[in-house]
Amino acid sequence: MKKFLEYEMDGYLRGRSSEPEAERPLMKTENQGYIHYQKGSVVMYYLKEMIGEDKVNEALRTLIDTFAYKQPPYATSLSAVRAFRQVTPDTLQYLIGDLFENITVFSNRMLKADYRKAEKFDPVRKIQG
Repeated sequence: MKKFLEYEMDGYLRGRSSEPEAERPLMKTENQGYIHYQKGSVVMYYLKEMIGEDKVNEALRTLIDTFAYKQPPYATSLSAVRAFRQVTPDTLQYLIGDLFENITVFSNRMLKADYRKAEKFDPVRKIQG
């Protein structure tokens, strides 16, 4: 997965660097495949990591239940963002703006690592405690 995400992020950044028009946020983009596909896959994976796969699937299930096999109005990116917002905890609501409504490029890197030996994990004590 790491290799795939690196590949997608590189594709997004390459597309971004050669784009003649201004980049638009993910939820407002049209005809900019490097945003739909490359950035979109990275965003969805990150959202899953932050709020959990069950919550992302719950939002997608809501979209399907609301719009599948129905007459207009059809689902839009606004519908998806609304569904993701509904399942995202209050403490992580900022993610929806960062990932879908704004143009956010993360630059994460580790500058220093320290470690210390931890106590041995005891699942029985964890349940009782």
